[in-house]
Amino acid sequence: MPSTRGLRLLLVLAAVTGLLAAPAGAIGAIGTSITVSPTLGEHGQLIEVQLRTYVPVPASALDLEVPADHPAPTGLLSVLFPFPDYPFRVTATGPDGAGHVLMLTPDPADLTLRRGWLRPDDVGRWVMRIENGTPGTPGSSAEMLVAVSGASPVATSIAQPR
Repeated sequence: MPSTRGLRLLLVLAAVTGLLAAPAGAIGAIGTSITVSPTLGEHGQLIEVQLRTYVPVPASALDLEVPADHPAPTGLLSVLFPFPDYPFRVTATGPDGAGHVLMLTPDPADLTLRRGWLRPDDVGRWVMRIENGTPGTPGSSAEMLVAVSGASPVATSIAQPR
């Protein structure tokens, strides 16, 4: 007979599998986190944008403690999980207020990770957002500051580096 922890794990896996069977627009339990690197870049520098996907799972279902600094809502853990076919819409908004759609592609070595690139054409604050996510939740947006450098203006690019 499976242990209590084993049964809990099976229930969590069954719930996550059920999410995958739902149509993309009906899934409400997708968690996302978006980051940029570097967060302080220079004008014309290539910036990497990363989006990770996960599912929020009650810590009690896995018989685990939630770390005090964990950004998920109380009692939930963020378990990395791939959503390879979900149509995430990610934008980068520059200091002039203009939005640019970013093309993020799944990382073949880690299907919970999508990567894209941006070459900012304006100096100032840039905000990357998951437009079809939940605004204001941890991980739904990321900011970066583009500093002045000696580089000549470069057009915003959504192409991957060569």
